[in-house]
Amino acid sequence: MALEWIGATIAFGGEKVRCQGHYVAPLCRNSLGGTASRGSHWALYSEEATMRKELIITVAAGCLIGMTSLPALAASAFEGVWQVKDTAGKPFEITLSSGGAAKATRGEGMTGTWKEEGDAAVITWNTGWTTKITKQGNQYHKAAYRKGQSLDAAPANSSDAQKVK
Repeated sequence: MALEWIGATIAFGGEKVRCQGHYVAPLCRNSLGGTASRGSHWALYSEEATMRKELIITVAAGCLIGMTSLPALAASAFEGVWQVKDTAGKPFEITLSSGGAAKATRGEGMTGTWKEEGDAAVITWNTGWTTKITKQGNQYHKAAYRKGQSLDAAPANSSDAQKVK
């Protein structure tokens, strides 16, 4: 055991303790493997204790990143191509992409964005119309709403929706 005075390093069995004050206090081991004394100016500079702390912080950060990233990585059941019918009863397809983009084969090609809200995919089209594809039991249903129409009102058009891709 090496012992020196104020401002120096003191070695205890391979662990180094630096004196930052003017008095000595008893050291006790903490839960991370380091030592410290209550109310003293002593601090342990143990490589092992530092590595433990860094490992705990790294694992905690990884878990946090993983928990926040998983929902983004999971594919929505609504992603894909849907066969539906327009107000005249003519079939067309709606494609919902993973990035939130939507397109339809109706007319000159409608485009828009979509997001999942509960048990429905809500599509906002560049035409101002809104379409909801909702899961009802084991089936899906499409409801279309005119520009400015409330989604709580009766839809302007509805049909079955079938996922084809």
